[in-house]
Amino acid sequence: MAQGCADYPQNISCTLKDGVPLRNLADDGRDVKASQSITKRGGKSPHYGAIRNLTRYKSPAKTWNATITPGKLSADIPGIAPRAAQGFPHAGFRLHWLEPADATVYIGEAPRHRFYMERDNAAKMRYNWTKNLMPKIVVRREGENLNSRFVALWEPFPGKVWINKVETIGKVPEHDGNAIRISAEDCDAVVLFRASDSSSEISAEDYRSSANVAVSRRIGDTMFLDITGGGTFSTGNITLKASDWPRLRAVRTGTYDSEDYVVVSGDLSLYPAETAQQPHAGKWVIFRQQGQPAWWLPVRRIEKNDGNEARIIFSREIGFEFDGANRLLTEKFFNYKLFFGDAEVILPVNTSVSFDGNQINCHISSDVELTLLPGKDLILPSGVTRRDSANESTLNIPLTATQNGQVSIRLKPSAGN
Repeated sequence: MAQGCADYPQNISCTLKDGVPLRNLADDGRDVKASQSITKRGGKSPHYGAIRNLTRYKSPAKTWNATITPGKLSADIPGIAPRAAQGFPHAGFRLHWLEPADATVYIGEAPRHRFYMERDNAAKMRYNWTKNLMPKIVVRREGENLNSRFVALWEPFPGKVWINKVETIGKVPEHDGNAIRISAEDCDAVVLFRASDSSSEISAEDYRSSANVAVSRRIGDTMFLDITGGGTFSTGNITLKASDWPRLRAVRTGTYDSEDYVVVSGDLSLYPAETAQQPHAGKWVIFRQQGQPAWWLPVRRIEKNDGNEARIIFSREIGFEFDGANRLLTEKFFNYKLFFGDAEVILPVNTSVSFDGNQINCHISSDVELTLLPGKDLILPSGVTRRDSANESTLNIPLTATQNGQVSIRLKPSAGN
């Protein structure tokens, strides 16, 4: 399910054909009339469903798209905020649908549920509830024992669309993941996604990946390889391998000297001790409790202690307390919210390597190995040097070469970017 903007009117169009308009029905099976008023509190509303004015389509076997663009803006629109009514260009976005193909598509409208100064204009807000609408897209798959993965690309655009084509490539088994090619005006990319429960490598054309997400993209003459999570990504004569950090068991949270922290247990023996060398200092870690949404928390530094415990210190209040002994998480500002379950902290791994002429740029957050084979489009390095942003210090990085010309570069996160 996706929807447009709740701040101002929008228009929607799609490439689907042979749509069937549907009636707006109340729960008694009768047509909903827009003029019907909402009943008093405790009564029964005639508006059975907020989504209305639907057209039903059968999803074709190929990619389709739906485009949402700004409608006519005016300060006279009931409930529109002054900023939304301003004349600066508002962005549009386009949905490129990829999978599953055997689905039913519903495109319609729903109340925007946003009304400027609504408490001072309650009667006006209720009157315009069925008039201030936004586009709604619902893709539904029906059947027995379904295990669906919905795959789409969102394309935001300020004035005109810029993506030319989106398509699946290769023959990746449905339960393992997806391989997608994106062609744009000044950039081409291939995205390999591997499902979390898959044990197989994703392979399409000359791309192979065991990472969660791997992307190969070209902008002009520069090629980029990106990995999310640990794993290996290969294309042509280049192989990029990134190591995962161990998952850490959350022990307890606390506050010291106005800094919130969480004590974790796990093997961080290879993690840099100096804050300046820590790849997650100034960035984020993931706190995940079993059966609950994840918390992304900003890190100030990680303090390694003797033994297997460490403290992750955050740059702001984290908003909850966790007691690992009782498996209990309590929200600080809504302390009636209690959540039970074991928790862990994940150190995200993101790796990006770019090849620009005779220069290779690496941005890493874990141990990385880059393997290069001779090729007409790739000049192999004879040495690797890391320079800081001010070019005031250098660090020589080990490079290994074999008889067949293969070169391996091993990078530590403490070496920086």
